[in-house]
Amino acid sequence: MSGGAAGNLPQVDYAFADATDTVCGTVDGAKVTAYGPTSCGFAMAVGQQALVPGTWGPGVAPDPTVTRPWGATTVTATGPATGETYALDCSSGTAHNAVGCKGGNGANVIFEKNTYGGLMYLLR
Repeated sequence: MSGGAAGNLPQVDYAFADATDTVCGTVDGAKVTAYGPTSCGFAMAVGQQALVPGTWGPGVAPDPTVTRPWGATTVTATGPATGETYALDCSSGTAHNAVGCKGGNGANVIFEKNTYGGLMYLLR
């Protein structure tokens, strides 16, 4: 894995998340949650790439009737259990405290940071 923010990594859990969600730990104070078939090891690797300050650009609304997300980026991450590398598209909603990344082989990871300013530090 190249680059990435220094994070507070917990013991890596390579078990697959259940059908709902699994809270995997934190990266730079943001809670990392894996959904569906996403392993915690991969979710944490995505966090190391996605939560780098100043690397997100402004989001783009899918159409004019939808509120524009505040940020978006694309990251690549390698699963520690498989060694496979995948690209994921990451986007915010309109709230400043949560972002999500989807892609790869059905990967879905959500990051939440409920502090003043939330995850706005990701914007360039």
